[in-house]
Amino acid sequence: MEMTEVKSSNIKAIGYSGVTLRVEFKSGGNYEYLDVPKDIFDGIMKSDSKGGYLAAEIKGTYKFRKVDNIPMGKLKPKIDHPKTIKIIKLLDERIKSGKYDFVNETIEGIRSRQIAALIDFLVDEGVI
Repeated sequence: MEMTEVKSSNIKAIGYSGVTLRVEFKSGGNYEYLDVPKDIFDGIMKSDSKGGYLAAEIKGTYKFRKVDNIPMGKLKPKIDHPKTIKIIKLLDERIKSGKYDFVNETIEGIRSRQIAALIDFLVDEGVI
């Protein structure tokens, strides 16, 4: 999920994917609010007070979960390592060949069968 840094005294970044709203706080806490309509995301992004909007329109209205205290806006894979590039190319070939059926899945949508397929691929290629 792409995170956008926002101007707020308490909130560092906000992201939205599907119907999940993610809020990264400056204190380090990260929360995902579930089944949030797009207009609510648009509302918080346009609001002059992100924290006020969160308190008034989101907290207490939508289910939420705390996620790892990793700065979500900075999670970007390093793809410049030669082994990583090789793995990406080989996996891309397998996906295009139809061996795996999760081409259009997002990271949030990966299920255990897909993880098992990826592990199988990495073992086949001698990565792990």
